[in-house]
Amino acid sequence: MPQGNTLWSVTTIDSNTAIAVGEAGTVIKTTDGGAHWNVQHYVGNTDQGLSGVSFSNSQSGVVVGSNGLILRTDDDGNTWSIIPSGTDYHLTDVDLVDSDVGYAVGFNVDAGSVYLRTLDGGLTWTSRYIYGSEYASAISFSDRNNGTVVGNIYSAYQCFIRRTTDAGQTWVQQPCQIGYALTGVSMIDSNTAVAVGWGGSILRTTDAGVNWNLFGTATTPYLFDVQFIGSRIGNIVGGDNSVNQQPSGATYFTSNGGNSWTGQPTSTKMLYNVKLSDTRFGFAVGYEGAILRTGDGGLTWETQSKGSTKNFAGVHFLNGSVGIAVGSWGLLERTVDGGSTWIDIPIGFNTVLWGIRVLDTLRAIATGGEYYGSGFNGLILVSNDGGSSWETQYSIPTGRLFGIDFASAIHGIVVGDSGVILRTIDSGTTWTRLSSGTNSLLFAVSLIDSQTSVAVGDNGTILRTTDAGKTWVKPSSPVTVSLRGLAFHDDVVVTVGDLGIILRSMDRGITWQLVTSSTDVYLRGISYSKDLTWIAVGYDGTIIHSTDDGLTWKAQRSGTHWPLYSIWLKGDTGTIVGYDGTILHTNTGGIVTTVERTPEGTQGPNQFVLKQNYPNPFNPSTVIRYQLSVASQVKLCIFNLLGQEIATLIDEHKPQGSYSVKWNAERFPSGMYFYRLTAGGFVETKKLVLLK
Repeated sequence: MPQGNTLWSVTTIDSNTAIAVGEAGTVIKTTDGGAHWNVQHYVGNTDQGLSGVSFSNSQSGVVVGSNGLILRTDDDGNTWSIIPSGTDYHLTDVDLVDSDVGYAVGFNVDAGSVYLRTLDGGLTWTSRYIYGSEYASAISFSDRNNGTVVGNIYSAYQCFIRRTTDAGQTWVQQPCQIGYALTGVSMIDSNTAVAVGWGGSILRTTDAGVNWNLFGTATTPYLFDVQFIGSRIGNIVGGDNSVNQQPSGATYFTSNGGNSWTGQPTSTKMLYNVKLSDTRFGFAVGYEGAILRTGDGGLTWETQSKGSTKNFAGVHFLNGSVGIAVGSWGLLERTVDGGSTWIDIPIGFNTVLWGIRVLDTLRAIATGGEYYGSGFNGLILVSNDGGSSWETQYSIPTGRLFGIDFASAIHGIVVGDSGVILRTIDSGTTWTRLSSGTNSLLFAVSLIDSQTSVAVGDNGTILRTTDAGKTWVKPSSPVTVSLRGLAFHDDVVVTVGDLGIILRSMDRGITWQLVTSSTDVYLRGISYSKDLTWIAVGYDGTIIHSTDDGLTWKAQRSGTHWPLYSIWLKGDTGTIVGYDGTILHTNTGGIVTTVERTPEGTQGPNQFVLKQNYPNPFNPSTVIRYQLSVASQVKLCIFNLLGQEIATLIDEHKPQGSYSVKWNAERFPSGMYFYRLTAGGFVETKKLVLLK
C-alpha cells in the first residue's frame, strides 16, 4: 500500500501518469501505471485534507482543500506553491478546462457555497458566493462556458444543481427533486451531463439541464463520483456499509451511454473518485488509501493498494532485521529485512493479538484474546519456527492478555484483564499466575532485570516487584487516567497514557513525576532509542520525542492521521504500527526536525482550533478535539443535513487549553452530519460521516 491516508481525488495525465490527493496534505504520484507511487505528506506545509485535483496539461495542476486551500504546480507535481484563494470555505472540487481557465467550488455550513474562477492557469482566483443552505460538492465543465455544479441543500433533505453557460458569470438553479445529496457530476457535452449521489441515484440531462431525469438506481447506497469518456464509456464509484458492518467499495461501468450499468464490488472500502485518461486506462481512489486501476475502460479493476487494513496493536524485533507485528482478528505479519517488506502469516486463530516478543530466530510468543460471543478468553500463542506456525501455549477464561516482556530468553511476564499477571522461567513453556493485589486492567509490563519489573494499567495503576513477581507493591501514581505504554533504559522508566499523560521515574519505578508532553491525544506506545532519546506514539498519527531522557517532549509529523499503537526502537532503526495496517519505518532514529510542528508549550495553545474528528467516517463513535487560546464560553453541537441541532456535546465555560470529546451516534442513522464549535467570537463547522 503506497500509504494509508484516505484519498479523496485523482487525476490522470496520461495512461501511465496519475496524481491523487487526500488527508494529511497527501499527494501521491505514479509515472509507471501505478506499479510504484511517490508519496508526499504535508504538501504546502499543511496537514489539512486535500479534496480535489485537476491538471490542464502534463506540467500544470491545481489542488484544493480545507479552509480555502489552493496549491499549484508547474513541474508535474514535484513542487507545490500555496495560492491565495480569497476564501476560508472548504473547497471540495476543481476542474481546469484548459491552460488558462479553471473553476473550483466549496461550501461553508453556516453561509452557503463559493464558486471560484481563474483565467490565468490558477495563479489568481475570483470568487462568487451564493449564500443560503446550498453545499457545493462537485463541478464539471464541457468547455470554457458550460459547466454544472451539484450538491445538497442543508435546510431541506434534497439535492441541488446549478448550471452556467457564460463561463461562470451566472449560475442558474435547475430542477432536482430527489431526496438525496448529489456528490458527483460529469458533463459529456454542452447539453448532456450525468450526476450521481446518495441513495444510489443516477440522474441525466440531455437538454442542457432543463430536465434532469432519474436515469437509474444503483444497488450501492452511496455513489460519490462519475466520469464519462466520450458519450458512451462511463464509470461510477461509491460503496456500501452493510457488508460485515464495514464500508465496502463498488464500481459501475457502462459502454452504452448509461442505458445499462454493470456493477461489481471491490476488495477495498469506500471509493470516492474516479478518473480515466482515455477509453482504457484510469484509476479510482478512496478510503484508507485505496487505489484501483483499470486497463479496459472500467469493466474490470485491479487493486493496487496492497497490505492489511486490519489494526496492528504490537510490534517487536529480534534484531535490526527479523520482526513480527500482530493485531486484530489473527493479524500477524513477519519481516526479515528490517521492515522494508512484510509477509502475512495465517495463524489459524480468530484471535485479537495485542503483544508480541521475538525471543530468538525460531521462538516467538504472542498474547491476545479469543472472542466467544460475550467476552474474551485470554491466550498465549507460541511459534517454534520463526513465526510460520502457531499453537496455543496457555489460555485463561474471562479475560484478555495484553502486555508481554522478557528480561532474557527465559524470564518473561504477561499482564492483562482484572490484574492478571503470569510469569514464565522456561521461555514460555509453562506459566504461573501471580498475585497482583489489584483488579485493575493492566496494559503493559517492563522487565528491568530478572527480579525487577513494572506494570501499568487503568486508573493510573502502577505496580512494581523486586522479587521476580512474588510480591507487588503500588507506588504512588500522580494520575488517574489509563496508562498504556511502558519502557525503560538503565534506571529511567517512562509510561504514557490517555490525554497525553507521560510519567517518568528516575529510580526504577519507585517514585514517579508527571512531565509535560506536547500533546493531549491518547498515547499508546513508547520506546527508548539511544543518547537519552525516547519516542512515544498515539492517536491522530501522533509521534513525540524527547532528547533529554524523557523530561521534555516535542511533536513531529508522521505522515498519517491514523492512530499509532506500538513502537520498537533500537538505535537509529525503528518501526511503528497502528490502525488500518499502518506500518512506519525509520533508519534515522525517527527525529525529523525539518517538518516539526510548533510545540504548544507550557502556556497552552495560542489560537482557537477545531480539528477534524477521528475516525471519519465512523461507527458508532468518534472523537472531536479542539483548542482554546483563552478561557471562553464553549458550545459544541451536532447538526443533521436539515440544519437541526441533534446533540449538544459541550455547553460550558472552559479555561485555555486543549480538549477532546467523544460523540456516540449509536441511535442516529447513517449519513452526513456537521459539528460546530462556538467559543467567544470563534465559530467553525466541519462535516463528519456516520457509516453503520
